[in-house]
Amino acid sequence: MLIKERLQIYIAMTVLTFFAVCLMLLLSLYYVKKAIDASDLANAMISNAFERVTFRTDYLRTNSERAKIQWFEKFAEIKRLDQSAKVKFRSVEDRKTIAEMAIVHESIGKNFSALVENIKKKEENTDSAALFQAIESRLHSQLNIKLYEEVLLGQKLRTSARAHLFFVLSLAAGGILATLLLIFVVVLINSQTLTRVIMARIDRLRHGTAVIGGGDLKHRIEIAGNDEFAELSGAFNEMTDKLSGTYHDLENEITERKRFEAALIEAHDQLEKQVEARTRELGEKEVLLKEIHHRVKNNLQVISSLVSLQADGSEDE
Repeated sequence: MLIKERLQIYIAMTVLTFFAVCLMLLLSLYYVKKAIDASDLANAMISNAFERVTFRTDYLRTNSERAKIQWFEKFAEIKRLDQSAKVKFRSVEDRKTIAEMAIVHESIGKNFSALVENIKKKEENTDSAALFQAIESRLHSQLNIKLYEEVLLGQKLRTSARAHLFFVLSLAAGGILATLLLIFVVVLINSQTLTRVIMARIDRLRHGTAVIGGGDLKHRIEIAGNDEFAELSGAFNEMTDKLSGTYHDLENEITERKRFEAALIEAHDQLEKQVEARTRELGEKEVLLKEIHHRVKNNLQVISSLVSLQADGSEDE
């Protein structure tokens, strides 16, 4: 595999890790929001219970029609909250708690309606005021008991929502840390492997170039694989082959030049010998010519003397 391809794989892994972490964060935010919404819903149910207590107290104290209407509005709201709770809380225990709360709310609605009806009857039958007052006190006590149960169940839901929120946050943090740790280990192992492979190939190239630089043109760099270093070693070997061929051509040319130079030196020596022999021969001939010249000259002088003597003798006669 090419080094470039390995680096591209590492980059792709890094990008995938980034998107995986982002996806986990988005999922974590989604589930965290759901857990927070569930916790807010539980708080809203508890707040609704205390608001109904306020309106009930106001109604019992002042017999305010407005307070009664507000109580029933809040009671209708708690019904809607019950339906929302069935969607937001999924565990079996939470579903059981919601079912118990629905029963409590139904009982509260009946008790408060009975309380309103009892107050109307008390106003209409003043002779039995004591009886209706006792019934009112009993209904009021039952409403307080149901309120206590409702608040306990609401707190149970809120505790469950907070526990689920903590679980989601822990799971998200653990998942992100595990993903980062896994990617770190994978990248570390891959980096060490890649570094080891690269350094081994670089060492081979460095050793090979040192041997070739030392003059051993028969040495070849053997790197297996199909990566850039294998291609580079092939290029080095091809270059070495060309250098070896060029070196051999130069050696042959130098040998030929030395042979030609030796032939020239030998021819020069032979020529010098020939010149020396010719010079010596010419010297001998020159001596011979000088001797012949001297003899001819002497002979001419003798002949000249004889001719002169003969001429003188002729004159005397």
